[in-house]
Amino acid sequence: MQRKLILFVLFAAVALPVICARLQEVQAAPAPASAAESTSLHDRYREIFNPGHTAEEAAALRAKLPFDSISLQRTPCFGTCPVYSVTLHRNGEAEFEAKEHLPKLGRFSGKLDVATYGRLCYLIEQSRFQDLKDRYQASWTDDTTCIVTVTGGEKRKEVSDYGSVGPIELWAIQQIIDSVRESISWTPVP
Repeated sequence: MQRKLILFVLFAAVALPVICARLQEVQAAPAPASAAESTSLHDRYREIFNPGHTAEEAAALRAKLPFDSISLQRTPCFGTCPVYSVTLHRNGEAEFEAKEHLPKLGRFSGKLDVATYGRLCYLIEQSRFQDLKDRYQASWTDDTTCIVTVTGGEKRKEVSDYGSVGPIELWAIQQIIDSVRESISWTPVP
């Protein structure tokens, strides 16, 4: 009996604050899209998932995508955090500037296919990126900031995440952009 009481007190002291903090994060996160919104969003991107696009089809698909560019920037920290920026463009071009703490430093260019860029656009819309706060800030110092910027037409949305404390949707977007960056064959720019 005494052991169960001790375990309960430990649970209450350790786990409950973590659970409560996570519940606050979930409540602060944007509301998920309704089923109708999700279906129409999926329908808009359906063609992206079909393999084997001709050059003309790929160009037509690119023209339908909502974002002109998607970029991610990682800033210095007190330590050896990689410092770089990557910008992915709707036309399939990509730019990468590696500044510090990466195997190769400098400016690079590359290409990405319409399906990859389209899937990233889909993720951004599905995650309701436009509804995220502009800034998330950890309470500690000496960490890195990750800035995601999405532009489309006259609209531009930038979300800054210091210390990786933003919602899971933002983290997923950051991770996918990094994954796309790692998959591109980069050519040094003179």
